[in-house]
Parts: sequence; C-alpha cells; structure tokens
Amino acid sequence: MKAIDLFAGAGGFSTGAVMAGCEVVWAANHWPAAVAVHADNHPARVHACQDLQQADWTSVPAHDLLMASPACQGHSRAKGKERPHHDAMRATAWAVVSAAECHRPASLLVENVPEFAKCALYPAWCAAMDALGYALAPMVLDALPTMAWPSTAAGCSLLVRVQSIRSS
Repeated sequence: MKAIDLFAGAGGFSTGAVMAGCEVVWAANHWPAAVAVHADNHPARVHACQDLQQADWTSVPAHDLLMASPACQGHSRAKGKERPHHDAMRATAWAVVSAAECHRPASLLVENVPEFAKCALYPAWCAAMDALGYALAPMVLDALPTMAWPSTAAGCSLLVRVQSIRSS
C-alpha cells in the first residue's frame, strides 16, 4: 500500500505507516524546518516544501492512503484565551478535501485535536468528504497515558478520522 503524509512534521504518521507495511511515497509541509526534520527521519521519502492549500495535486504520486495532520493551533484549547479565535491555520483541513478529490485514495487518516469537530465549518468539511464518497468514522484517542513526559490533555487528545470510499 502506498501512502502520502500531508503536514508532515517529525514523521510519526510516516513511521507508523511504514511499521504497518506501507510505502510512504511523498511527504509535505509548508514549513521548511518541518520538512527538514521529516527528511532527516525519513531520508528515502520524496519531500515537498509547499503551501498545501495551493498544491497541484496532480503532481503528487498515486497512493492508497492519505495521512494528514492539518494545523490544530486555530482549534486547540492550548492556543490561549488571548489569541484570536480565527486564523488562517484553521483552513488547512480543506487541503485534505482537495487532495482526496484529485486522487480518491481508498483510505484517509486525518488527525487533529477534538476541538476541530466543534469549529463552525466542521459540518461543511464533513459534507465535502461525504460528497466525495467517504464514510467518516470519528474517534477521540487520549494519548496522555502513553506519554513519557508531563503534558496536558489538550495537547495529547487526538481526533482521528478513518475514511474509505463507500461501495456504490
């Protein structure tokens, strides 16, 4: 199974995919430092440093699994009360819809904080995925008990969405 990793950082998604038997064929992030770290941890992968909201998805290799970790800063409780409630980072989840529309991979795995499901445009995002034929299965996983360092639940709770194209 071939996979791509959107908003790739240190490479946790890619590492997990490889451990599960996938071949990660492409990884990308808009932040050069994140791409550099991912490339250090996964040197055999093809890397792209680009704004994924402006990506030419036709140039991305074919894949069966799309993994994505859109920016969580605009949704997370950890952003602090003084920060604006809306910011451009909140829109990064729409890049997942664009990539899925272009390639129609059999499965998607999208990770974000639980607050993502509370944003005003979450129902529209779900509707867009549904319009592409994906069945959504939201799950909240609490990674806090597995952490080796002190942290808060806000930084460790993940919203994972496993999706696959419905049979016609």
